Amino acid sequence: MSTPSKENPNPVMPDEQVDEHHGSSPNQVQNQDAPEQKLPEDYAAEDRLQTQEIQETEDPKSGAETVSTELPFQDFKARWNAVTDEQMSNLYIKDLEEVSSNGETFYRSNLSNQLELRVFVHQDHIQQLELISKDNTKVTVAAMLTGWSQIITLLHPNIEIYDVDELFNKMGVEPNGNLTKVKQTSFTYNDLHYEVTPTENGYSFIGRYDKP
Repeated sequence: MSTPSKENPNPVMPDEQVDEHHGSSPNQVQNQDAPEQKLPEDYAAEDRLQTQEIQETEDPKSGAETVSTELPFQDFKARWNAVTDEQMSNLYIKDLEEVSSNGETFYRSNLSNQLELRVFVHQDHIQQLELISKDNTKVTVAAMLTGWSQIITLLHPNIEIYDVDELFNKMGVEPNGNLTKVKQTSFTYNDLHYEVTPTENGYSFIGRYDKP
C-alpha cells in the first residue's frame, strides 16, 4: 500500500516560498503589513471626527468677520471692462479716483459726463457698487440701463439675460427704456441687496453684499 503524497495541494503557491527581498514567506510579510485591527468604538469615533470636520468646513458661522464676496478690488477694473466688451457698450473705466466724503471712502469713475460709478471696498473686496445718472435724456437713460445691467452681470457672473430682464421688470423698467413706473424700491436677489432711488436729475442704482 502506497503512502499518500504530502505535497502542497495548490501547486501554484508553495507552502513556504521565500521572499528573496525580505527573507521571509509571503504569509509572514502579509502579517507584518496588515493594519492594526480596530474596535467598533474606534470607527465610531473616527466617523464623528470626520463629520465634525465637514461641518466646520461647510458651516460659515464663526466668530470671525467675513465678507461674502469673491470680487477682489484689484481685479475689478479689468472685470468691469471685460463685461463692457461683452455688452458692446462704451462704459469703460479709465481710472478710479479715491474719494472721502461724509466719513466714507470710495472709488469713483466717470463713465461719461452724465454717469458716475462709485465703488465701495471692504477688506480689499468689493462691498457695494453705485451708478449715479445726472440727467434723464434718452441717451443717458439708455447708457444708465446698460450700466445697471453691467452691475448685475458683474455681481452674478452666471445670470441669464432673461433673469436680468425680470429684475428690470421688478424695478419698474418698461420696454424702450420707459421709466415712468420706476419708484424708490429695494429688494434682495441671490443674497445681494439692490436699491433704486429717483433723484432730482436722474437715478441712483445700488448693488451690494450684506455688510458683516
